[in-house]
Amino acid sequence: LLEYLGDNSTALDTIALQDGACVDEDAYWPSHALLDVDKGLQLVQNSARLYRRIFERFYTGQSRCAELIATAQSQGKHEEAIRYAHTLKGVAGNLCCPELVNMAKQIETRLSQSPNEDISEALGDLGELINSLCSAIGDWLADTAADERTISGDAAQEQPAMTPQEL
Repeated sequence: LLEYLGDNSTALDTIALQDGACVDEDAYWPSHALLDVDKGLQLVQNSARLYRRIFERFYTGQSRCAELIATAQSQGKHEEAIRYAHTLKGVAGNLCCPELVNMAKQIETRLSQSPNEDISEALGDLGELINSLCSAIGDWLADTAADERTISGDAAQEQPAMTPQEL
């Protein structure tokens, strides 16, 4: 998964990291009642880096999924609408958000059985859940970015200035 998500490391790099000291890149995770972070981490063999990438990809790639499904359905692109729902179902599984998995699965099933069925209510509920998850993830990403800036700023301040002789 880590190779697929594209952070330019290989599976062997990840295994080497796991054999060494465990480094937790993030002290906490997005706070949302429907996320099972412990199980999500288990699914990625406790790779904080990989789990973070999954959250980032969800945030950037799935935030408009309900709209995309509705648009595809209204344009008669039924296979595309089904594919969006199917992709969301898989990504939600990687996040470990069972409620989102179930919603996406129901929409995918309904679209497969009856492509012209009115699913606007289900898409509204789906959009609300995606928005609340993206809000939690966005807050978390902003907090962790601020923490990283603070840490790197502290490290820079701790570095002694070079003396004129060293220059």
